[in-house]
Amino acid sequence: MRFDGLFLMLWMLVAVTRISAQDAAWEKKLDAWREIIHAGEPGRIMDSCALAMSALDDPATMGAVLTVKGAAERVMGMHQNALLTHRRALKLRRSTFGEHSEPVAASLQNIGNCREHFQFVHVML
Repeated sequence: MRFDGLFLMLWMLVAVTRISAQDAAWEKKLDAWREIIHAGEPGRIMDSCALAMSALDDPATMGAVLTVKGAAERVMGMHQNALLTHRRALKLRRSTFGEHSEPVAASLQNIGNCREHFQFVHVML
């Protein structure tokens, strides 16, 4: 199983939230997520995202964390959960960044990727 897409999501998280040097805790979290991805353990990322979400009040960062969680769910084959998670991220990102923004476009792409899986399964049946 390849985790390149999930790794890309982490890099997007860095770009979207514009983590600065003062946010050392988030930089450590991102480094930990990178290691988990390379180890091939997306379930640990989901657990970590759940902990992060319980401590967040910033909608931009919450949207980014939901995106990472959705990507991990998709990699694990939890496509329905991933779709719901990406929809939650989209809602936050629309209210935070506006309709015509890169984070919203990324969320729409993630939703499309999830829906593409369901169409593929439907065709195979």
